[in-house]
Formats: sequence, structure tokens, C-alpha cells
Amino acid sequence: MFELPTDKTRVLITYRIEPGCLGPDGDQHVDAFCEFVQPYLSVLYPRSCTWNVVPRHDKALDEIEYSLIGRKLTKAQSLKFFESMNSDLPRIEQQAQTVLVESIEVYLGRAA
Repeated sequence: MFELPTDKTRVLITYRIEPGCLGPDGDQHVDAFCEFVQPYLSVLYPRSCTWNVVPRHDKALDEIEYSLIGRKLTKAQSLKFFESMNSDLPRIEQQAQTVLVESIEVYLGRAA
């Protein structure tokens, strides 16, 4: 069976982090936090996803954005893509959210 190069078989998930989730001085930390959390998300579903974690300074942009081969996907298109890969997008999103919450705690030094 012929396989496409990985950049054509993986969805780029851009996850935008709100500075406020890092506390009242989140603006000072959001760039460093995005770099900190990137490797933790990158291990989630590496066969079907590539992650890009960036600050969300523009509230007009979606918190999560999906694209494939440089083209933005709608939520419905993203769901269909992941179904075709035998993956569950809501589960992927939930796991990413869990990683982010835990990473915020670690980053801010609150983890036990």
C-alpha cells in the first residue's frame, strides 16, 4: 500500500493559549509557556497530528484551529478526517486539554 508523506497525512492542530489561564501576569509568561508545553502535546497522536502551540492575543481567532496541507479545516472536516484515521477528535481534544491543565500547574510550580 502506498503511503503519503507524513505532512499530507497529519492534521496541524494550532492550539492558542489565553494569557489569562496563567494568572494575572499571564502576558509575561504565555510565550515561554507555549514553548514549555509544546513537547508534551507533540507526543499526542504523532501519526495523525502535528501540534503548534501559540499565544492567543487575538480573541477573534479560534482557540483550536485545524489545517491539512496548508488549508484550514472546519470542525466537521476535522471530525471526518480523524474518523477516516480511526481516531476520535473529541478524545484528542480532551487529552490535549488535560495535558494543558497539568502543564500549567507544573509551569506555575503548583504541582504536588
